[in-house]
Amino acid sequence: LAVALVAALRECLRSNVRLQQAKQQHQRTRLELEQQRQNLQSHVDDLLTKTTVLEKAPFGIVIADTNQEDMPIVYANDAFCRITGYGRAEVLGRNCRFLTGPETDAVASANIRQALAAHAPIEVEVLNYRRDGAKFCNRLLLFPCFNQAGALSHYVGCIYDITDFKLATQEKKRLESELQESLKLESLSLTIAGIAHDLNTPVGIALTASSHLGKTVRQMQEKAAQGPASPEELEHWAATLDRGSKLVLNNLGKAADLVRSFKQTTSDATRVEWRKVVLKELLESLLVAISPLMKRSQCEVSLLCPEHLTLFTEPGSVSQVLTNLMVNASIHAFEGRQDRRICIEVTPHADGVRIVVQDNGNGLSQEAVTKAFE
Repeated sequence: LAVALVAALRECLRSNVRLQQAKQQHQRTRLELEQQRQNLQSHVDDLLTKTTVLEKAPFGIVIADTNQEDMPIVYANDAFCRITGYGRAEVLGRNCRFLTGPETDAVASANIRQALAAHAPIEVEVLNYRRDGAKFCNRLLLFPCFNQAGALSHYVGCIYDITDFKLATQEKKRLESELQESLKLESLSLTIAGIAHDLNTPVGIALTASSHLGKTVRQMQEKAAQGPASPEELEHWAATLDRGSKLVLNNLGKAADLVRSFKQTTSDATRVEWRKVVLKELLESLLVAISPLMKRSQCEVSLLCPEHLTLFTEPGSVSQVLTNLMVNASIHAFEGRQDRRICIEVTPHADGVRIVVQDNGNGLSQEAVTKAFE
């Protein structure tokens, strides 16, 4: 009996040890399960946060599975559905090609295929189509996602509808073009007014001289009808005709120079064409064309330019810029000043030239400086 009791006691002790070990293992298991639960909850919360971010993003997001045939979409956020007009059920399981259409740029599509084949990110503008067939300009960003083993698992695509931005950009370019045209017309109108004013002097002198020549010829005809003229009379008439003809030729030459310069300036201003020009000749012609404006503003204009400096350029734009600078200076720079000078200095610079237009006027206010390039 004593032996049996000792054996039972030993078994009880061993059972108690096993129970203690089991209890400890159970506690460890509970702790591990609790830790796993907390980790899982953290992953769920993190995933929920990320999903919320994806859903609330203002731009479209899709995720495509690269391990499935034809890389179907497995996720699309609300913004993607809103931009494209497709419901989520219509999107999932399809390749993104359903957004393309007849006017989608083949080059952009080829670039996307090359990036996908190379497992590389890409950002590209591409024309896509909504569910109702309406076109929209899409700035597409694609980037690959790799798993822990380093294998490609998914592609994430972000789409931005930049249609309004593109339209605004086009409208801005149109307005800038209209502004440039209006500046050209304003510059031309000022030049035309100046040329017309300056032509009055030589043309008026030529008309007066030709009228005097006509009067002299009639006097000669009347004298010839009365009889032979004396040598003194012939000498007087010859001198009068010589002076008158020289006066007519000289002033008509001045008028012709003005018209020629004006013709070249207006031709350059209205043509968008690149050609070789001798820069000094172009600038001298321009200065002749705007000389009436400078005279009226009492501005002295000097030109420092190397001889025979030839450029391949767009003369119209060069003329327009310089005309605007000088006209603006003549109108705004010299208030309250008697000494009014504008200097154009040309120096070779790198693979072109540097043209400096400088005046000795009042300068620009700080406010004007900040808006100088608007």
